[in-house]
Amino acid sequence: MRYIIFQVLLLFATNTFAEQYLCIEEQSTGFRYSETQGAWIPSIFKADDKFTLSNSSGKYELRVSGFDRPLSYCGDFDELGIINCDGLPKFVFNKKNGRFSTIGHGFYHFVGSKIAPVDSKDLPAPNVVIGKCTAF
Repeated sequence: MRYIIFQVLLLFATNTFAEQYLCIEEQSTGFRYSETQGAWIPSIFKADDKFTLSNSSGKYELRVSGFDRPLSYCGDFDELGIINCDGLPKFVFNKKNGRFSTIGHGFYHFVGSKIAPVDSKDLPAPNVVIGKCTAF
């Protein structure tokens, strides 16, 4: 009986003190396709996505606010306090200064394939985003 109580308390303590961060985009820039110019041109995008980074299941997961499924799974924090999440987009966060960046490749490299036969303003655009995360 004591063993069961200990296990329940350990599970509760692990989930209660799991690291969680709310990450908010501040700026976003990249390239968009201009049909009038027939080329990809530099652009500034709206930065309004929010992410959560949490380790409630023993593995860090990155989620976009409003979606149930993880956007990507992450490694662990290194000795510098940095974690990398490989996915779409690639997400890097430094818990010592609270800064993060994402790199989204968009569909630029798929142009000419079955996925994106031609350049189009409707293709996801390559972009870089910066922002800050706070523990909660």
